[in-house]
Amino acid sequence: MSAFYQIVVVGAGPGGIAAATIAAEAGLRVALIDDNVAPGGQIWRGILRPQNRNASHSSSYWHWTERLRSTACD
Repeated sequence: MSAFYQIVVVGAGPGGIAAATIAAEAGLRVALIDDNVAPGGQIWRGILRPQNRNASHSSSYWHWTERLRSTACD
């Protein structure tokens, strides 16, 4: 199997999510690679736990992950 990407972003923390999202929104073919199952990196790790859903930094997580999901980023 082979794939062609114009941009490969390594790391799905806040910066990686933003970079991949903006590149994909600009029309580039983007792959986002991370060693974790869910995006978020260290800063957003555990944000999906019910007790953390209303954390002060959770609104940024939801904003960026929804925006990423709306792109064709792999």
